[in-house]
Amino acid sequence: MIESRYWKEDLIAHARRLRSSKSPPRWSEGAVVNFEKELMISFFMIRVLLEHKKTSSKSQNYQVPVHCAPWNGKLVTQLNFWDVDELYHFEKEVEKRVSLPFLANQFIHSKIIYTLRDTTRNWSEVLLCSDLEIKKAIYRISVEEIRKVFI
Repeated sequence: MIESRYWKEDLIAHARRLRSSKSPPRWSEGAVVNFEKELMISFFMIRVLLEHKKTSSKSQNYQVPVHCAPWNGKLVTQLNFWDVDELYHFEKEVEKRVSLPFLANQFIHSKIIYTLRDTTRNWSEVLLCSDLEIKKAIYRISVEEIRKVFI
């Protein structure tokens, strides 16, 4: 049994750190890695809370809006996984809704994960797919939507 209050407090603290800033820190490899790592850990926490029924039924049934670009059939390897424009049909991207457990698994088992910044240098979106979805589609989710999930 887990005491969910502490887990939820951590998620709220992370949601606060995801807010846009007037002067975000300069880009660095360490900043990107830490951002992605915190997202993975937070979505693991969400999955644990969901599995232990420590969330509301609204959270259990929440459908998260994402954009989905289908795989184009090219083999994804260690040498080309970074070149997502060559591997996925972004011109055929569609908006869809996915379950919270599905999204959590995309983060936890991400084979491809990239964070994008907007013109203000704030984190704006995340591109990702798990090892099971890599030959199906890549998903794009806004950081604002991730904040909603954490709160």
